[in-house]
Amino acid sequence: MEPIVTGAAANLASEATKGIFQEAKRNIRYVMVYRKNVEQFEEKLQRLIAKRTSVQEDVDAARRNVQEIKADVKEWCNRVDEKMDQEKKKVQDLQGIANNKCFIGLCPPIKSRHRLSRRAEEGATTFQELINQAGQLSTPVGYWNVPEDIEDDKPPKDFEVFESRQKLFNDILKALEDATISMIGVHGMGGVGKSTLLEEVVRKVKKAKLFDQVVMVTVTENPDILNIQDQIAELLGLELKEKTAKARALRLQRRFKGEKEDEEKEKVEKQKEERFLLILDDLWAKLNFTDVGIPFEVEQKRCKILLASRSKGVLLEFDEMHDQNTFHIALLDDKEEVGEAWHLFKKKVRSISPELETLGNKIAKRCGGLPLAISAVAQSLRNKSRFAWENALKELEKPSSGGLKDISSAVYTALKLSYNHIEGEEAKRFFLFCSLLSHNTLIEDLLTYTIGLGLLPDDDDYTVEQARNKVLTWIENLKASGLLLDSYSNDRFNMHDILCDVAKSIASEEKNGMLPLKQEDVLKSWPEVKAMKERNWINLRLASNTMLPDEVHCPELTFLHILGEDPSIKVSPHPSKNDCSTKVPPYFFNKVEMLKVLDLTRMDLSSFPSSLGLLSSLQTLCLHNSVLGDIALVGEIRTLKILSLRDSDIERLPEEIGQLVQLRLLNLTSCTQLRTIPAGIFSKLTKLEELYMRESFSEWKAEGDASRQSNASFDELSSLSLLTTLEVHIPNAKMVNGDFSFFKELKRYKIYIGREGRFNWFHGYEYSMTLQHSRALQLINVNVSINDLHHEIKMLLGKSEYLYLDRLEGITIALDELKDGEGFSNLKKLHIKNWSGIQYIIGDERNEFQELRSDGKGSTSNTQHQCLPLLGQK
Repeated sequence: MEPIVTGAAANLASEATKGIFQEAKRNIRYVMVYRKNVEQFEEKLQRLIAKRTSVQEDVDAARRNVQEIKADVKEWCNRVDEKMDQEKKKVQDLQGIANNKCFIGLCPPIKSRHRLSRRAEEGATTFQELINQAGQLSTPVGYWNVPEDIEDDKPPKDFEVFESRQKLFNDILKALEDATISMIGVHGMGGVGKSTLLEEVVRKVKKAKLFDQVVMVTVTENPDILNIQDQIAELLGLELKEKTAKARALRLQRRFKGEKEDEEKEKVEKQKEERFLLILDDLWAKLNFTDVGIPFEVEQKRCKILLASRSKGVLLEFDEMHDQNTFHIALLDDKEEVGEAWHLFKKKVRSISPELETLGNKIAKRCGGLPLAISAVAQSLRNKSRFAWENALKELEKPSSGGLKDISSAVYTALKLSYNHIEGEEAKRFFLFCSLLSHNTLIEDLLTYTIGLGLLPDDDDYTVEQARNKVLTWIENLKASGLLLDSYSNDRFNMHDILCDVAKSIASEEKNGMLPLKQEDVLKSWPEVKAMKERNWINLRLASNTMLPDEVHCPELTFLHILGEDPSIKVSPHPSKNDCSTKVPPYFFNKVEMLKVLDLTRMDLSSFPSSLGLLSSLQTLCLHNSVLGDIALVGEIRTLKILSLRDSDIERLPEEIGQLVQLRLLNLTSCTQLRTIPAGIFSKLTKLEELYMRESFSEWKAEGDASRQSNASFDELSSLSLLTTLEVHIPNAKMVNGDFSFFKELKRYKIYIGREGRFNWFHGYEYSMTLQHSRALQLINVNVSINDLHHEIKMLLGKSEYLYLDRLEGITIALDELKDGEGFSNLKKLHIKNWSGIQYIIGDERNEFQELRSDGKGSTSNTQHQCLPLLGQK
């Protein structure tokens, strides 16, 4: 027995000895390889930083596109930031101790090196795990979500609480809360305030959280199914990739029904069903819900619908609409002194002296109780003399309907009075011209038309910049008078349908020769010759494959806009022959000698009409979003002041464009296929004031580059001494070499300098009437040091209101080292990305940077996990 016990004890002792030996060996190894472990720690740390930076770049790109970041990506980024900080601090604390010597500097600190080596090894393992996890992150990192509503405690700008409408408003809200009612209708004449009331309904419903999703869209007289689908999808956070209306409708139906996109999502536990409120405003006829993608018949409990129309009869055409669920918005009562019409008039005129109150009461009463007319008249009389008020009353006492059946004589006369109060014949003509254009027209397009038609007073003396200022002033004044409206974005304007009708009637009375079509009319055939012959201004929307006549006889025509479209197919931003099917015959323009402005949008111009070269009076030519072939013929139109090829598929700008010596504005924005611009074209366009090449040509000929010998070089622009606006991509900073003193004259610019990427920061800029001279500069991975940048580029940096800096080498204090003499007093927004080496944004606190910080736009973003300090240490 004793030998057995002794043997077992010996085995145990042997195993213990082995364990002790292995532990000692491991500890000795930590000491021996501590440098290697530290180096490995640093290597893994750098790899993790690179991976973290790469992921953050994707995150930043997603956020710029207003996307939400996926949960696993956010969690990984937070974990990486936390672990990097923790492990770096632990290793750095130990590193200082381990580098010291003990015993009078003769022996290394073995214990400290052991701890350092062990900690570095553990940290490297942690970093490697995080690197491995990065490969399993969701891609893309972002996703589209429904934009969060901004809580607004204030009613819409033009909403008025009238006693006669308070009960009606409350009844609508009660009907929305009633689970037994599936469809509600609101009706009343145009301009009575239906849309404004619905906007307030939306605000109240959202605040009370009666529905999960509230969507309000405008239908218009000629419904554009694709546009309606886009509006609904955008507000639901749904991306519609399909081109045909039918396919898009099926996707919308699935969204309303709450159907999932794949089997994996089907397995997810069913969440509470979403409830939708869908508001369809400005209905003129029954809308087929199936065509749009609204599965109302099946999903009555999920989706409640609120409709608005001028006609109660239209509302009752819907099978699900019941008479008791329709609500009529009446005209305002016009009792003197206490009436609602008088209350609104006083508010819109702002201040009224006691001696004008009686007169004002009578004027308000003559406006027919229509809020649109009351507001327009009141605003036109603001700050006017008693004589103007008396004259207004006299005109209102002689009502005329202007031949319009749907507008009362009182309303027509009131709105015409507002027109009569527009100051200046040119401004009146400008207003009438605005009524011809489509809803939500771009202000820049209106500017080019205005210049081409010569609508400005003393037209020959205006530069493009001065013309823009005049147009913006007119728009501002017309909005202040209630005659124009804001649009969905600052770079567009709108007009109420009633005012459009009145304006066209006035134009007819004044023999202005405007073709009286509705703004949304889409024609399937060319109008009759008799209807066209005496017209001055024509704006047409043509259905796809519409056959144009071989020749059009319009001897008085000065403005022609043709938009070709297929209402059932979504047109891509960059056209193809499948998108643009309407062609122009060769001799179409033979007999329109007086034409000054021509806009052909979404057309197939691959066979360019030869008769276009005969237009000897043409001032503005716009070929937008069209398929273009050889346009050399344009060079024969020597009178051209404005040429815009925006969003077209042009591949080569012909040499003949250099013959347009009167050209003031050239727009090549988003011509993504443009690869060739022959050398010498720009140097001939000596009168050019504005050049737009954003998201377009960048194949500038560089010195010593044999592959682009035929292309223009960037230094050709130095001959454009009148240039005040420039949007351009310069891939190589060395191309800015020589005399670029014209940079000093630039009032508006968006310039991107860099070897890669796109104008990815400029798309979000607002077009503001108070900020007409937006100046933006983007530097990304430039191939020269900051010190070697052309001094004129540094001058532009100092003038800029918006700066985007990415991967700039050799600078430690960003703005201090970029400036060239002058400061950054205009800077409003700064974005710095990939800022390795930059320690501060500015070196110290100075007044020149006050605007950057004071207006709240001076935020910076970057791709590392800590914030870049604004100020250096004092």
